[in-house]
Amino acid sequence: MQTQRHRLNHKFSLNSPLKLASSLLFFPNHKPASPANTLAMNRIFSFFLLLFFSINLPAQQRPWGGIDLNDFYKTKKKELTERSGDFYVVDSLYCFLFDGASQMDVPTTRQYNLEFSDDGGEVLESLTQEYLPEGNWRNSQHEFFIYDSEGNLVEQTKQLWDTLSGAWVNDLRTSNTPNANGDFTDVLNQKWDVAANGWQNLDRLILEYDQNGNIQLLEQEVWDTMAAGWGKSFRILYAQTPEGQIASTLFQLWQNAGYQNISRTFLTYDDATDLETEQVAEVWNNAEMQWFKSSRSLKDYDSSGNLTSETTQLWNAPDTAWLNQNLFLRNYNADGEVTIKTDLVWNGDQWRNFFQTENSFDQNGNIDRFQVSQWDGDSWQQLNSCDFYWRFHHVVEAVEKANELDCKMPNPYKIGTPFSCPGLLSGQAERLSVFDLSGKMVYTKEIENQNFINIAEPLPTGLYILIVSGKEGLIFKRKTVIVE
Repeated sequence: MQTQRHRLNHKFSLNSPLKLASSLLFFPNHKPASPANTLAMNRIFSFFLLLFFSINLPAQQRPWGGIDLNDFYKTKKKELTERSGDFYVVDSLYCFLFDGASQMDVPTTRQYNLEFSDDGGEVLESLTQEYLPEGNWRNSQHEFFIYDSEGNLVEQTKQLWDTLSGAWVNDLRTSNTPNANGDFTDVLNQKWDVAANGWQNLDRLILEYDQNGNIQLLEQEVWDTMAAGWGKSFRILYAQTPEGQIASTLFQLWQNAGYQNISRTFLTYDDATDLETEQVAEVWNNAEMQWFKSSRSLKDYDSSGNLTSETTQLWNAPDTAWLNQNLFLRNYNADGEVTIKTDLVWNGDQWRNFFQTENSFDQNGNIDRFQVSQWDGDSWQQLNSCDFYWRFHHVVEAVEKANELDCKMPNPYKIGTPFSCPGLLSGQAERLSVFDLSGKMVYTKEIENQNFINIAEPLPTGLYILIVSGKEGLIFKRKTVIVE
């Protein structure tokens, strides 16, 4: 089965048009500019570009907040044993801010992936907590992910922690509609309306494809609460090469009851490798009714096809020359994983170090830490870091699922809180066992009353795996945060 996660890595997938869209220059109040002012405007365009596209991409392309794991490790299944369906998944992620005074990592956030799909390793539920100055962890956000039978992410819901009520409250929801090929045709973003006690539309993306599955159109509409209807916002038109690669894009804003040109991009590919080598962006000048050069990016690869450098440049119209802006360098290990990513800026004479990200990997090739540093003029100074904790994901057989019951257990679970497992048969010697992430059993007891089950002994606050088992094997299994 081909999952949506795999499709997002395909160069003709939805992912490429959206990334390409983020390379288009955008300015909401576009005014005519002379060529002499083009360079200054390009800098302004680049700022608004980042602001705009950071809040308008579909949920499957970006996180609502925090760190996107896809930036730091490949979400591919690793065939580790004779069971090709078993592989590693990220159990939890801890992030830190480096304190220069104490030379220590200070916790900031942690994320627990609480539940995965049985056969695909997709995250179904995650919990994020923030570290408070007094030294305690507090719930921050709770996310749920729903996939269809083909592995397409069709719904993502985010909840925020209400410190006053001590409960989760709805915040955002994204609903994706895939076609037969698994490409999204509609992406709907909604926000929870407390007063109406329901979901309120925010915006939606409408996408169209040709008969070969190539993206042709991406259009955003914004919900007008006063008119109770959709209003047009922007659109991107795509053209492909005969091989199906994106050849050009046209970005237009809805203004004065019609679409107005803003920017366009042309892409160039290597004839031998089909890898993208150049993107050139142009902006539309309303006064002169013509296109002007704006920016470009140049890409280089190693013999394995890994992107090793990307240079971005802005067009200087008075000098009719390209001016360097940023340089991104990537180093790889033998497995093709990025070990060091360095960002440099042009100071007028030479490239100057700016940021650097170092990735380290465990013996199985899974990333276990990344660390971000900033250049202070003489050396790299650590800023922040994140540690990854992986576990081996076992594909649950269908026979196991047939015997599972749904225990009514809160998550997070507070020591001593009773919960029930309706449907347990009396006299079957069922047992509750608790394991830490290393696989060590830290608590066990026989279940005497299915309507009153609890963990009576104190355990350190953290993530655990709870199992209810009987004579016939596994009955219930859940990953749960336990708090003292």
